[in-house]
Amino acid sequence: MKDTKAFGPLLQGLGPDEAARLSDRYVPASVQNTFWGVLPSRSDRPVLTIESGESIVIDTVSHEGIMPDQGSDPITYFGAYGLDRSELLDDTVAIPACKTRNMTDGSHVITGPIEVVGAHPGDLLMVTVEKLERRAPYGVISTRHGRGVMTDTALEGDYGTLCKVISVHGEAYGQLVPEGMDFHDQALDNCSYPSFPLHPFIGIMGVAPDTDAHLCSIPPYDFGGNIDVNDMTEGSVLFLPIQVEGAKFFVGTRITLKATEKCL
Repeated sequence: MKDTKAFGPLLQGLGPDEAARLSDRYVPASVQNTFWGVLPSRSDRPVLTIESGESIVIDTVSHEGIMPDQGSDPITYFGAYGLDRSELLDDTVAIPACKTRNMTDGSHVITGPIEVVGAHPGDLLMVTVEKLERRAPYGVISTRHGRGVMTDTALEGDYGTLCKVISVHGEAYGQLVPEGMDFHDQALDNCSYPSFPLHPFIGIMGVAPDTDAHLCSIPPYDFGGNIDVNDMTEGSVLFLPIQVEGAKFFVGTRITLKATEKCL
């Protein structure tokens, strides 16, 4: 059974009172706690300091909808699909309004760094992904010229469209929203539009490099970064070689879909 009502709530960042009720520490993806297109360095101030073994809740933000080729205006970009401002994450709106990036920088929004007491260069930081929650019931599929699986093929180019998270037999699926169609339109029930099972994972995790430079967020490094391993789902464990005192862990959203096109 295919249900095209949005599957899942909008998870805005928590206020101080809400965060205080959490059993775990919390790092919002605020303007102050994020980098756009670059990674934290050894000289950046930690946004949180934790003890080894503590659990933390970290908000992340997708770069889709805020990039220059999308207008750097998420209200207008998502509005073209019928999404109202109230249906957007406040972080998504605030980051492009307050931050800039160089043309040579990457695209990703990075949350951190987080200091771990007692973590020293030469140690390994063990990170366990305990739970993953979508912050919005939609996402964007895109590929850009010179990047992605269609590079050097006849189909290479710049493509992008919104996908709505829907429920199929109680499981989360992505439902293509064609350009010009409203996100809320029940015509999305039409089986001619592709839908596919979602396989969320965290694509960017790492520790700060031993440099004062802010490195591009696109490549993977020997200290982590955009490693994009689609096995990093709930319950997975990642070991990162610590480069600087306190580790200075960071995380970013790059969710790639392990998908098989289906129409149910």
